[in-house]
This record gives sequence, structure tokens and C-alpha cells, in this order.
Amino acid sequence: MSVAYSASMMGDQFSRLGHPGTYKNAYYYDGGSLAAGSGPTFFTGSLYGYGALMIIADGGAGLGMTASLSDGGTVTAGNLTAKTIYDFSIRSITGSGQAYAFKRQ
Repeated sequence: MSVAYSASMMGDQFSRLGHPGTYKNAYYYDGGSLAAGSGPTFFTGSLYGYGALMIIADGGAGLGMTASLSDGGTVTAGNLTAKTIYDFSIRSITGSGQAYAFKRQ
């Protein structure tokens, strides 16, 4: 007897077979607002494993945002091109601006 596939089985497939692709989760950072994900955000504990960053807007919108890297150093968002994914091992994001951090496999 075969089992018919259902949408409720989708979660089981990911647990059993793994997640395809490079990234498996996204975190929206909105520094300067009171929304969830407003800064500073530290990528430790349950947020550990975020290894890529994408700035949402060029220019003044991201000039105040800084990403600290896990082995030292910082990257200022104003020096990055918007809508480009950068493979950074992120320790934290602070300041005003909007970005997505992506969790690696």
C-alpha cells in the first residue's frame, strides 16, 4: 500500500533529507525601528550560523549599519552594494539600516 503525499509531510522531508540550497533561513534586520529584529542583533545562541549578509538599500539608508565579523573586523554597510549577497561570518549587526542575514547549511 502506498502513502499519498500531503503538504503536512513537507516538514518531515526536510528533516529526513536535509535542506537543499546554500541557505536555510533568513533574518530581517531593521535597525532604527521598534520592529522585531531591530538592532543590535547578536548572532549567537539560537541565531548562530548566519554566514551571509545582504543590504537592502544603497547610500544613506545603510550608512549607519555595521556588521561585526566572527573572527574580528567590521564591515560598514555603506561600503557594500545593495541586493548583493556577501559571504560573511556575522557576529552582530548594529546601527540604522535594513538587511537580511542568511543562515548557512
